[in-house]
Order: sequence, then C-alpha cells, then structure tokens
Amino acid sequence: LPSLLILDIIGVRKSRDRLRVSGEVGFRCLRMFFYYIQDEGMELMFAAGSMPKLEKLRINVDTDEIKLRTSDALNFGMDNLPCLITVECALRGRVRSALEAARDAMVRAAGTNPNHPSLIFV
Repeated sequence: LPSLLILDIIGVRKSRDRLRVSGEVGFRCLRMFFYYIQDEGMELMFAAGSMPKLEKLRINVDTDEIKLRTSDALNFGMDNLPCLITVECALRGRVRSALEAARDAMVRAAGTNPNHPSLIFV
C-alpha cells in the first residue's frame, strides 16, 4: 500500500477507539482521502508524517449520529497534513444546533493547518 493515491473509508462501527493513521506506517503517497462517518463511526486522528502528500480531504458527517462531546470532536489532526489544499465537508442532520456545532468544529480544525486549506461545505 505504500504507493496508494486515493483512499476511501467508511466508519460504521461504534467504538471508543480512534482510527489512528501513524507516521511510521502511514500513506506516504496518498493524495486524496475520503472518510464517511456513520452510526457513531470511529473517530479519526492523523499523526505527524502520516500522509505527507495529502492534498484533498473529504469528510462526510451525519450530525444526528455522532456525538460532538467536546469542542475539538471533529479535529482529526489536520495540522499534521502539510500539503493539504482542500477540505470538503458534507454535513447532514436534522438538528440545526448540531449542524452549526459541527460546522464550527470543522472551521476550527481546518484553521489549525499551517497550509490554510480551502474549506468547502458541500
């Protein structure tokens, strides 16, 4: 998998664990990563060096299903993605306050990246 360019993951299992992408065994060539969070899916965390060439990140979140337990609930370690250019975020849900909280959390998370990626809500 070291030459993988595009990765698409669906987090569907209820878990207290985070899906950690480590720098030691990360995806060195990955350019695009798509993550769909369903049914309180696993939380995601990018470690330093995990995806050094990642340019596009797409996160799909159903705010009716996930728990925004903390103000950084949607902070996936975006500050550890040095080549990130674009973050696309699709938020779905019925509760307006949860949608707004998720949107604010994504804005904060993207703001931690030193490359200042474009944040697009789709």
